[in-house]
Amino acid sequence: TAADLANAVNAFIAYCKAEALNINYKKSKVLHFTRSRKLKLEPLKITGGYLEKVKAFKYLGLIFTYNLSWTTHLQSAFLAATTTSNAIVRFYHQKGGKHLPAAIQIFNAKVVPKLLYGCEVWTTAISGNLDRPLHMFLRSLSGVPRCVSGAALRLEFAQPSIARRAWSRAISYTLHLLASDARIRGGFSNLILRDIHNSPWKTTINLKFRSLLNLNCKTVLNLECISPVALPLIKKKLQQLDFSNTASCARGPCSGLALAIPPLKGSLYTASQFLRRLSEGLLPVPVSTVFLQQFCRVAIPEFPSQTEHAPVMTRPWRLWNM
Repeated sequence: TAADLANAVNAFIAYCKAEALNINYKKSKVLHFTRSRKLKLEPLKITGGYLEKVKAFKYLGLIFTYNLSWTTHLQSAFLAATTTSNAIVRFYHQKGGKHLPAAIQIFNAKVVPKLLYGCEVWTTAISGNLDRPLHMFLRSLSGVPRCVSGAALRLEFAQPSIARRAWSRAISYTLHLLASDARIRGGFSNLILRDIHNSPWKTTINLKFRSLLNLNCKTVLNLECISPVALPLIKKKLQQLDFSNTASCARGPCSGLALAIPPLKGSLYTASQFLRRLSEGLLPVPVSTVFLQQFCRVAIPEFPSQTEHAPVMTRPWRLWNM
């Protein structure tokens, strides 16, 4: 209750005074975690002043909200990732750019960490929506229309989903907690794993481990069910599932890439425009000369021939090396 919180804060203030410490009331906030939709934001009266109540608070890069949702944090991460991604795209389209390996490498080094920051904590929010910045970035580089599925782009560029990368980091962190729990019985991880409260984080991690390892035990967050050396096997299973889901979702994309033909230079065309250009023989060189050579610099003719039609070529997907 508010009275209990005020008493606890007053006791903390008394402790700080006894230790010759000062509290910055301007930077100190009160965040009340509740499922109620009606949140009272009256300041909390304490000894020596008031503490402001807020709906969200940013701590160590994570935005915590009163309703225990990670939507605000993910929106902030998406905004930061999109800003950096757009800067990379602008630099890519400048003179002297047009090198796909470098652009993708910069994206993985600068944008992906912004999306995955703190993913070890917000496992309940891991979903396919995390791939939107990646899909927008790949679509801007390749110049394909919006009707092309993001899964087809990830498969073409050999990029794993952001959700898979988030689960890989979260599982690595959990196994690290299990290993430290075995070494230090009185550590912080010991308190988290042995807490009788089934938090959403523990429930989500349990379900993920059970699905990946095909375990039947109700609680798998212990060394009796999971060994820390199982991390390579779990990551391999994640990779296989991600590739399988991506390949199944990438079928039938509305794009020339489905026919192994790239789009015209500097143009975004719809499905009807693509079919018209295909019937009139206005499409440029086949995609094998553009994409198959590991994204090397290949000049696409700006004005394709009106009579010569590039043959449709099939090519195998590149290896899914991560």
